[in-house]
Amino acid sequence: MVSKHTSPRVLFPQSINEALQMAAGENSPVFWAGGTGITASLKPNSSLLNLPKVIISLRMLDELTRASRSELGMEIGSMVTLDRLASIRRRILPPGIPETLALIGNKPLRCRATLGGHIAQALNRKEQGCLLPLLQLLEATVEIRYLRERPRRKPISAVKRIPLTQLENEEGLGSSQLITRVNIPASSWNFVVVEKLPSSESTASPLLFHSLARIEKSVLTDWRAAVSDATGRILRNRETEAVVSGRSLPFSDRDRSALEDGIKWLTKPWEDRPEDCAAVLRLAFDFMRKAAE
Repeated sequence: MVSKHTSPRVLFPQSINEALQMAAGENSPVFWAGGTGITASLKPNSSLLNLPKVIISLRMLDELTRASRSELGMEIGSMVTLDRLASIRRRILPPGIPETLALIGNKPLRCRATLGGHIAQALNRKEQGCLLPLLQLLEATVEIRYLRERPRRKPISAVKRIPLTQLENEEGLGSSQLITRVNIPASSWNFVVVEKLPSSESTASPLLFHSLARIEKSVLTDWRAAVSDATGRILRNRETEAVVSGRSLPFSDRDRSALEDGIKWLTKPWEDRPEDCAAVLRLAFDFMRKAAE
C-alpha cells in the first residue's frame, strides 16, 4: 500500500495583524514559532511528521523577537528563543530564569524553542513545562492578540493581558489567538532555588521545585514556592507562604512546623514518590538555613 502525504500550505505574514487575518480565513491553522511542538508529534520508528494542513510562520515578525528591561520590569517577545533568553546577562534577567532555562532540553532544542511556543504548548496540552511554575511565582502576564468580531463590520485586532495564574485555567488557546509578549514585573527577590528531581523507572516525569524569597536584616519578608511535575497542576500553598513571611530567621520550632506542613501539602499529589517528597522538604529547609546564614 502506498500512503500519500500532502505538504502543508505555509503562509508568511509580515505583521501581527496580517497573521491574525490569515488565521481567521483558514480552517484550523497552526502558528509556527520554533516548530518544537509540531516536531514532537513524530512517532517512534517513523520518519513522517503529523503536520497541519495550514501553517502560519511567525519568522518574519521581528517585533516579536525583542526583549527589553525597564524600571517596571521585563518585556519579552514571544518569538525570543530560550537560548537567546539564556544569553542575556544574569543581572538583567528576573531571578530564577537562567537556572530554569538550563533545565529545558539541550542547546539545539533551546535554539529553536521560543518563549511563546513554550507557554502555548503547555496551555494547549495541559502540560506545565519547566518555566510556567517560575513565571507564575514572578506574577508574569501574557499578552494575547486576537481579532474581535463586530456586527456588520470587519473584525479588528484586539489585545488582552492575562496573568499566567489565570491563563492556566483557560481551555487552551484558540487557533486564531496569538501570544505576542510576556511581561514580568520588577521584583527584589534575593534568594532563589530551582531544582529538578529526575524521573526514574517508576516515575514518568521529573518533579520541579521553585522557591523565591526576599530577606532583609534576617527577616523573611516574603516567600513563594511551587511544586509541579511539568505535566499537571502547579501547586502553591499561599496560606503557608503568608504564615512564614515576616518571620525572623532562623525559624522557631513553630515556624519550622508550619513550613513542614505546607511542603507536605504541596507534595501530597505525589505521595507515591516518598523519596522525591522528602527531597523537596529538605530543599525547603536547606533554602531557609542558607538564607539565615
